[in-house]
Amino acid sequence: MTEIDVDDALQPYYAIRSTLLVVLGVAFLVYFVLNWSRISLRRKATKALRKSEERKNQILNSALDAFVVMDARGLITDWNPQAASIFGWTREEAMGRNLADTIMPSRYRQAHRKGLCRFLETGESRLLRKPTEITALHRDGREFPVELNIALLRVNEQYVFSAFIKDITGRKQAEEERQRLYNELKETYQQLEKQSAVLAQTEKMTAVGTMAAGVAHELNNPMMGILNFAQYCKKKTDKEDKRYSVLEDIEHEAIRCTDIVTNLLTFSHAGIGDNEDYRRQKCDVILERVKKLLSYRIEKNNISLDFELDENIPPIWVKENKIQEVFLNLFTNALDAVEKSEKKK
Repeated sequence: MTEIDVDDALQPYYAIRSTLLVVLGVAFLVYFVLNWSRISLRRKATKALRKSEERKNQILNSALDAFVVMDARGLITDWNPQAASIFGWTREEAMGRNLADTIMPSRYRQAHRKGLCRFLETGESRLLRKPTEITALHRDGREFPVELNIALLRVNEQYVFSAFIKDITGRKQAEEERQRLYNELKETYQQLEKQSAVLAQTEKMTAVGTMAAGVAHELNNPMMGILNFAQYCKKKTDKEDKRYSVLEDIEHEAIRCTDIVTNLLTFSHAGIGDNEDYRRQKCDVILERVKKLLSYRIEKNNISLDFELDENIPPIWVKENKIQEVFLNLFTNALDAVEKSEKKK
């Protein structure tokens, strides 16, 4: 019987064990290296993410506009310092509160909730990605205008709404002030136009008055000649003569013509300077004079003009030519209206 050496018999086992130990060592080393690399990469990614988050927070915290984030439930999940300054709520107070109850006037909250539900169901919204001016609510209860810019994000399969909000109270006040100044300028311009028209009319009336004065002077002498001749013929004619009544009519109309010329001269002088003194005069005398000036137009258009004046009206202190001009304008406007109507009275 042949004897077997134990060491020789176990030699293959020792070889396999050594090989396994080497393989296990190498595998452990590879695992250690890979795990260390993964941990290192994770640490680097976490560090980079933390730096990015810090950078984002620094940017948002230093932003001039309020930055507010709302989740799909309508709750506030982010709130920068400017939001605290604009709305009066600290970050700690605002986080987790319902957005509509925090910064919206009560009359808009129901519409906001309906709009949020409609978006979650249909994906449609009228406010996303465009500037919108709305009214916001401060913590103390006062309302003020803001400009809202909403962006939509999707985080972990959930909708997140981020918004930059700017207080535009100063801008609105500037717009209102600009509009007020524009309205004042427009009103001033309209007044200047009216004054320019009045000035042009005054200059026109002055020119008409000057021309009327020249015409009146030219008519006055021949009219006085006609009146004197009529009175002379009347004096030399017997009252029973048929021509006597004709001469009376000539005399009457000549007197009326001279009165019209006199009134025309008086009226024309009113447009030249303002040196007229106040004097006591009765209104009926001035009105009769105006009536005589307009008598031809009244008779031509068959207009009935009646005066109903109280006999007890006392004389008043007036600038006679000025008040006569006022009455003349009133009568002229009235005649313009009556001429277009069926009732000539």
